[in-house]
Amino acid sequence: MAASFPASRAIVRFSDDSWSSAESNDDVHDRNIKSVRSLNTKGSSGNQASTVDRMEELELCRAWRDRQDVAARNRLVESHLDAVRALAHKYASGRAPLDDLVAVGRIGLLRACETFDPERGLRFMTYASFWVRAEMLGFVWHNRSLVPAGRSKLQRRLHPLRHERERMIQESGDRDAVDEALADRAGVSVEQFRRGMSEWNRRDVALDEPIATGGQTTRLDELSDDAPDSEVLLLSREVCDVRRDVVAAALESLDERERFIVESHLMAGPEEELSLSELGQALGVSRERVRQLELRAKRKIKSQLKRTPYEVELLLVS
Repeated sequence: MAASFPASRAIVRFSDDSWSSAESNDDVHDRNIKSVRSLNTKGSSGNQASTVDRMEELELCRAWRDRQDVAARNRLVESHLDAVRALAHKYASGRAPLDDLVAVGRIGLLRACETFDPERGLRFMTYASFWVRAEMLGFVWHNRSLVPAGRSKLQRRLHPLRHERERMIQESGDRDAVDEALADRAGVSVEQFRRGMSEWNRRDVALDEPIATGGQTTRLDELSDDAPDSEVLLLSREVCDVRRDVVAAALESLDERERFIVESHLMAGPEEELSLSELGQALGVSRERVRQLELRAKRKIKSQLKRTPYEVELLLVS
């Protein structure tokens, strides 16, 4: 019987290390946001960046892809700044100034240039909007704290391990062993690991602590109203959209059998999940072969996710 391939779902059950991306993006992001901000003068004084038609866009993309023509890349980026500003207005707030969002949006355009394939028939901005939105959301996410805090390299490295640490401690009850294992994975000492975790724990004001000794009122009570913060709701929806887009893009790298296994085993809910044996029967292969295909699919997805902007990695594990 031919296998029935289900529609994509947005949640994947992988361990945190499966989502890891290359750390080299960290320093690039911090350096670029400073240098790129100074380039945002075009359009900021009221002059609109000139746009390009489809044929010119195709020529610029090919010039950058084939010859690494920097002038062509810059022209391509400049021609899409109006679209970046439109997105920036959507996310701008007191904690995320418009100019900073345009700066990180430009970084998104530059990153999109590195991986865009002009021969696939998509317009550049259709593809680049994911990267632009991811950079902006990452910036907003990092500035969401009521008490802004800096982001050290150590904090960025340890961020993906925070939730796994909590889970492992709950399961084993051995905090020391968990810290040693995760510190070794992160390539830092146990002391550095604990200091980094402590920095993250201090990132926000403890809103659930009573304001006065013995009191029942918390800071959260004073800040809360009857309606959810619209900015928080918007950010949450956007984060879900980015997660879904990242997973969908990663699934494109799989062949038909691999995708069926991932969607029917790793992504399915408890009532829909198929066992490896059931998958083997559906595909006409052994259980061991299904396991091999699943491992291969995970490696492909992990490879794709390493190309994801660093800021999206934080959204995936937050």
